[in-house]
Amino acid sequence: MKITATISLICLLASVAFAQNNNVYFAYQIGGSVPAPQEYSITTQFAPLNLSVSTPSQSWLMASLSSTVTPSVLTISVNPLGLPVGTYAGTVNVAASGSNTITFAVTLTVTSPPPPVGQFVASPTSLTFTTTINGGLIPQSFTVNSNAGVISYQASTNAQWLTVIGNGNPTSNGWGGTTPGSVSVFVSATGLSAGTYNGRITLTSSQASNSPFVIPVTLTVTPTVTVNASPGNLFFSAVQGGSIPATQTFQLTSSVVNTAIFSELQLPSWLTLNNWIGVGTAPITIQVSVNPIGLVPGTYSTSLRFHTVSNDSVAMVMVTFTVTAPPSVLMTNTNSLTFQYLAGSATLASQAIQVTSSGTALTATISLSVPWLTASPLGGSTPFTVNVGVNPTGLAAGTYNGQVTVNSNSSTQTIGVTLVVAPDLRPVLTSVVNAASFKSIIGPGAWISLMGHNLAPSVMLQSVPFPISLDGVSAELQGVGGVFNLFIEYVSPTQINAFVPQELPGSFFNTSCSVAVTVPTGTASINTTCQGLSPALFSYGTQQYASATHLDGSVIGVIPGTRPAQNGEIITLWGTGFGQTAPAVSDVNSVFAPQVLANSVAVYVGGQSVQVLWAGMVGTGLDQFNIQLPDNLTSGDVPVSIKIGGTETERVVLPVR
Repeated sequence: MKITATISLICLLASVAFAQNNNVYFAYQIGGSVPAPQEYSITTQFAPLNLSVSTPSQSWLMASLSSTVTPSVLTISVNPLGLPVGTYAGTVNVAASGSNTITFAVTLTVTSPPPPVGQFVASPTSLTFTTTINGGLIPQSFTVNSNAGVISYQASTNAQWLTVIGNGNPTSNGWGGTTPGSVSVFVSATGLSAGTYNGRITLTSSQASNSPFVIPVTLTVTPTVTVNASPGNLFFSAVQGGSIPATQTFQLTSSVVNTAIFSELQLPSWLTLNNWIGVGTAPITIQVSVNPIGLVPGTYSTSLRFHTVSNDSVAMVMVTFTVTAPPSVLMTNTNSLTFQYLAGSATLASQAIQVTSSGTALTATISLSVPWLTASPLGGSTPFTVNVGVNPTGLAAGTYNGQVTVNSNSSTQTIGVTLVVAPDLRPVLTSVVNAASFKSIIGPGAWISLMGHNLAPSVMLQSVPFPISLDGVSAELQGVGGVFNLFIEYVSPTQINAFVPQELPGSFFNTSCSVAVTVPTGTASINTTCQGLSPALFSYGTQQYASATHLDGSVIGVIPGTRPAQNGEIITLWGTGFGQTAPAVSDVNSVFAPQVLANSVAVYVGGQSVQVLWAGMVGTGLDQFNIQLPDNLTSGDVPVSIKIGGTETERVVLPVR
């Protein structure tokens, strides 16, 4: 912009008159536009004048003339670029030929640049808050910057629920600050109903071209979220060492669908939430399991806490687990008893049952299922002993089963009782007799009969050589000075025929000795009397007919198939126990040639001594007597006896016709 002024020069004769002390002013703001030149017209009233211009020592000051002859235009300009703030003075001299010089005083004022003008830059450019009715909110913030250095600004809000604090000082309706800085934003939902609220934060500054700058704020107030647990208490119970209780469940719900529910649980070792990982969306059903393994009796409890993310609603579930000691249980030291009873033997001894309990003492009663069982006592408080017995009186051989029941209010123990009544198969000796006379006097070289029952499992007969054990049956003779095994010829359940050895020592005689029989079912013995000779004639029938034969070997007798003896007839009598032979038979348990008896014999028939034709041993313990009957015997049954060594046999009868 040019400034133009007119200056007139007056020419008087030879001199020139012109205006003095002309003042020229320029102003420059750093960073702004260079001031426009100023122009001055120089004229004269009379003849033209020659002109010249100068700017002494002022580099920022410039001047020029449009013409060196009047009329002319003087242009004054300045170049303030690079000059610091301040006031500068200079002069412009215009000289006219033949006249004085016109001087222009030039003043240049350089001022500071104007404050910069930029734009607000904020991050984030909007804010969103969500809370429940009367719920609390965490403050948020945004940064304020500019793209043109430091800008002073004022932050204000348009809503009562919205408050800001900047990095400067509070103002009447907000907060002041400078860039760069941060603005904290506070929201209060107190008193607000559920809904969406929109507000704004306004940044204003004369230094910002985008002032006012608005940051929208959205507040969403939701209904209050309530988390509920149903049921709120779970109760479990188990017996120590028992089975695991059934799983139970509870449900988490909320007043707002799909609310996220959280928990930070430190579960005890006995508790498991089967389908819970610490977070879930309501509604959700949670399975709860407990395990009593390793737990001593007692009550265990824990609380489960579930909450919303803002922790403004909490649901609690109390879990109580009661572990009880196992109930006291009856116990017995056995569950079965067996009694073996041999028919006819003494009463069996009782057997003891120890009755105890696993825990506290129990009162128990005893009951019996069958009449042959006995028990004492019939009740008591644990621990106690029950003596169980049997009474087999009247029971036949067989196996019987019964039960002893021990009963309390909490448990029962049953003891099976087996009674086996076995027939008495033990051997019993009722007598030991000479096998011929059936008298109780026995001696060497004689066959004896052991009478009784259960003497052998079956009937067996053995020929020479005779064993010392037949069908599991053996016999021995014991006396003063030794024990001798007896040869066995015949065994049956009621009778054993055995041979007494010839070599019995004299210490056996006329003293008490005993015969013992051993069979598969046991051993029995009986006392008897031994003497050096125990002669006896074999006989049969109740009439004790002599075992006698005719010379043709047929039997003398009166029953069909037999015939009586005749006067004067030679017959044979048979006996045993007549002692040693001369010479003695070296092996009596063998087949040997007949040997004459060592002692002489006298035979009496019908009271008469008769002629003895031969007397000797013809087999093991079998003595034979050949006699001739007299001619004067009375017809009928006549007595017969034999005397040897001063010992006479028991009389038998001989039928004579």
